[in-house]
Amino acid sequence: MIHALPTLTMLEKLAVAGGRVVECGAGSGLWLYIMREFGIDAIGFDPEPSGPLVKEGSHLDLGDYSDRLLLIVWPPDGTDIQEWINIHGGRWFAFCGSSTRVLNFPAFKKGAVYYEDIARGVGRPNYFCMGEVG
Repeated sequence: MIHALPTLTMLEKLAVAGGRVVECGAGSGLWLYIMREFGIDAIGFDPEPSGPLVKEGSHLDLGDYSDRLLLIVWPPDGTDIQEWINIHGGRWFAFCGSSTRVLNFPAFKKGAVYYEDIARGVGRPNYFCMGEVG
């Protein structure tokens, strides 16, 4: 299910890490496709990939991509986002999802540089935020 699509501003912000992004939980690869069309060097993986751009893999593979910004878009309930950030070990991360999940992990509290409500008028919380891991 698609909860959100990246805005132009979000795409511009994602280019902060030299235009290199790794998306964990990439699903069908829709965000990957959009990022690539925007000129971002994006790769993604998912335990059950459902699109041609998505490699099979999980959050346990994130350490191999610490030179890229980590992008997490609407992860499944129960996902330990802080664990993903720790395994990744990189400098930048971005998250798209519910504000209650966004504000409850320490890395975001330390390093938020951008925050956008991307569901204006939609009737449910849907936020994008990005930060530098402190």
